[in-house]
Amino acid sequence: MELLTVITWMTHCSLLLINSFISMRKPYWCKISVMLYCFYSVVVLIPFRFDFFGIPVTYTPSALVLSVYIITDLALLLSVFVVKKNSSISGDRIVVLNRDGIGCQVLLVMACLAQVYALIKSYDLIFLPKDKFIIASSGRSIDLFFYHFPYDTILLGGLFFSPFKSKVLKFLIAIVALATVCVSVISGYRHLAFLIFSYLIFSKSNKISSPILVALLLTFIGEVSNYLKWYVHAVLFKEGFELSEYLDYISRTYTFQPSPEQMAILTNFVLSLDLGKISSSLYVFANLLPFSSSLSPDAGEMLNSLGGVLQIPNGQGAAYNFQLFVLGTYGIGLIFMWFSMFFNWITKGSTLSFVSLYISYSILRDEPSYWISQIKMGLLLTFFVFALNQLEKMFRPAYSNYSKSRLLLKGHYSD
Repeated sequence: MELLTVITWMTHCSLLLINSFISMRKPYWCKISVMLYCFYSVVVLIPFRFDFFGIPVTYTPSALVLSVYIITDLALLLSVFVVKKNSSISGDRIVVLNRDGIGCQVLLVMACLAQVYALIKSYDLIFLPKDKFIIASSGRSIDLFFYHFPYDTILLGGLFFSPFKSKVLKFLIAIVALATVCVSVISGYRHLAFLIFSYLIFSKSNKISSPILVALLLTFIGEVSNYLKWYVHAVLFKEGFELSEYLDYISRTYTFQPSPEQMAILTNFVLSLDLGKISSSLYVFANLLPFSSSLSPDAGEMLNSLGGVLQIPNGQGAAYNFQLFVLGTYGIGLIFMWFSMFFNWITKGSTLSFVSLYISYSILRDEPSYWISQIKMGLLLTFFVFALNQLEKMFRPAYSNYSKSRLLLKGHYSD
């Protein structure tokens, strides 16, 4: 490698280690955010060969690609330092949203109803493979609110941070949440299981687990989860399934290299640089405004233009890259990285905890128009919970006085 490439390679590697080391003494949400970033950024250090929709790709680290990642490394480091310098944040003692308030309770009930609604409306699609599920569901009319309402991640928040004191309600919420995760995995989606795994690792580790080590573990053996997912689906729905044949298939196809998702995201970035498919993406900021989707009809243009080159309809499978978004917004897009960390602090310990963690996850891998809509919904739900909690504070004393007066009157007449 050239000297400049070696320098940028070592700089990127060092910054990942520094971010990981500093975050080890931070709350679970900070460690998870750093681990997610390391997971999608460590792949840039590793040479690989990859078949990207029929196009053979041979990647070797280059100074140009590494330099862009160094910019986002420094942005993450800044956000981690902010958490460190602010004692109220690093201490993680302030709870902005009252997790036991009526706001979180109402939100969790809404999420349960939304999940039941989704199951009723698409029960015949649940056990389809992921590719067939996407095709079949795309032709159906959808309820826009329930389409954007993150009921699955809200249910995860209710599973770990239940706002109810009743054991019966906690049990019912747990049943619905676990059923949601099972349906998600069977349908081919692993993000819920991934978030649960991350939370269990970093919330119970007490400063032991290193985000970079967990990211490396998931990088090289994380693809095993795909084989397990396919195995479960084959056992349930494929007639004449033979385990020996499947094990032979695994031995022929498994390679000790980064996961296809990681390689696809980096390949998208590298091909976009090589093909000159980086254009201004400042218009996506208009999507932050309420009812503003029509203001940016070209949302996803960079991704779709790459899909056009690869002859992939609507860019399907050409996983997005956050560094590509940063270049397309001339660096302004870095504010979303800082916002996601701040939003994790706002929602920590509440029903919305996993909503914010999913946004941190989505920013690194999904098309901006998608996760910006999730940010808007997350902010709306935060305001909804906060408003209900404030109304409860306002009316609870009056209700308490009314209840006491009724008891006094009842005692007076009984005498």
